[in-house]
Amino acid sequence: QVLLKRDVPVVETYCPGAHVVWIPNAVPQYEQEAHPGVKKQMYTIIQAARLNKAQKRQHLLVDAFARVAADFPDWRVELWGGGNESGAAYAEELRRKIRDYGLEGRVLLKGESRHIIDEYCRADIFCFPSAYEGFPLAMTEAMSAGLPVVTFRSCGAAAELVEDGATGLLADDGADALADRLRVLMEDRKARASMGRAAREAMRAYQPDRIWDMWDHLLRETAEN
Repeated sequence: QVLLKRDVPVVETYCPGAHVVWIPNAVPQYEQEAHPGVKKQMYTIIQAARLNKAQKRQHLLVDAFARVAADFPDWRVELWGGGNESGAAYAEELRRKIRDYGLEGRVLLKGESRHIIDEYCRADIFCFPSAYEGFPLAMTEAMSAGLPVVTFRSCGAAAELVEDGATGLLADDGADALADRLRVLMEDRKARASMGRAAREAMRAYQPDRIWDMWDHLLRETAEN
């Protein structure tokens, strides 16, 4: 069993004759919904993940936002998530970077949330600067809530789940490219709204009932053979 369709040919190449089945993770389907196309006094770019420099790379979002912040005074960034001891050290590094950019009050380390859906529904863009992922649950949950995504095309799992220009935008790696893609959505409420709706609809393919049915079919097929 593999989580992403792109993994199927890889497994088949290295395991000739293997019976490979694609079953993704289930994604929650929310009654609540974000409204990224609504006019607001303050707009939010949100990111949710444990604080981790090597993989989650929250610093790239801070760097990217610093490049566009002066042009968008009615925008802020919220970084949700905790971490272990190394995460605490990284948090201090992020706070120093935020101070150096003069972005206190506009880039916020929010800690952990027990109801992240509430935060998604108040946000306008979900930014996902990870270097690599398996099946990115935080990103797919944000999409299921109706948020457009900006992520890196070099993060294969994220790039497979985000249709560039339809459910979000894919950036080349680096803070400059990420800032450029964020800018596109920050200045276009209609694009945020349409991509958010498309993202929500795309995640219906991962409804829990559908995924459980795939598992049930696989287990029954295995038992019969």
